Amino acid sequence: MKNLAKKRIFGLLLFDIFRDDGSAEINGQLIKWQAGYVITVLPYGERRAESIRKYTVASDIEQKASELLSTVSWGALLELRLDNNKVIELNVLSDWSADMPID
Repeated sequence: MKNLAKKRIFGLLLFDIFRDDGSAEINGQLIKWQAGYVITVLPYGERRAESIRKYTVASDIEQKASELLSTVSWGALLELRLDNNKVIELNVLSDWSADMPID
């Protein structure tokens, strides 16, 4: 029987971007990627740069995810649900800047 549970990740938002198709040589290997909306996070509880992860957002929720993240600051605590390493659901759990007074 197939496990239907989706992987859940908690992380701090570092960056989000719509990126074009591309490729790069990294550590002697050619890495290719497709165009899409990408969210970069530091998994909650981690402190090392090596732990930073990039996740591509499923195309059917790109617009919703982009709108949601346009209102938060970097460092916001996110909950990501993944299917085949693509974000299929996104929630903002806490945004440290939400209650900051802005002059």
